[in-house]
Amino acid sequence: MRKKIDNNVEDALAKLVKDNKKHSYGSRQLIGPFSFVEERKSEKWMGQPIESLPKPTKNTVGVYVIRHRPSDTVVYVGRGNVQQRITRVKFIHKHKGEKKSGSAHDGARKMYEYDQDLSNYEYTYMSFGEKNGDPVKNMLLEMYSKIGELEYYKLFKPIFNSEGMIGV
Repeated sequence: MRKKIDNNVEDALAKLVKDNKKHSYGSRQLIGPFSFVEERKSEKWMGQPIESLPKPTKNTVGVYVIRHRPSDTVVYVGRGNVQQRITRVKFIHKHKGEKKSGSAHDGARKMYEYDQDLSNYEYTYMSFGEKNGDPVKNMLLEMYSKIGELEYYKLFKPIFNSEGMIGV
């Protein structure tokens, strides 16, 4: 039984590595910046128009970094389903920093208190892969995103993160 579990984990790891090689955005670097408000279509990032960059899908698991552009300050580093988390930030901003439904996002509330103009924020993200029906792969993606969040937290020292929540 133990050997079968080990083989399943090994197969899932090999597939995860293969899947990440398929994505040009892989897990090598942050992609972006993307504006929370779509008005910067003419800007470029690493020579590519921003609108041509791959945005996170509903299954993208990774790490995201939110920066306040006017102050050039990293305000938040998060992890998990990137598209869901970015949508949550937009939702909380739209509702004036209040949680109306679903889970809270303390960073989004603090962002709203700091600057109510969502267009002053942008995010970048790193994908570790796409969630699917494979429980081992999904567990590994979550584990990688926890490690990535901790590393980016140490690197950027975001002002709205709670250190106790990093990697949780």
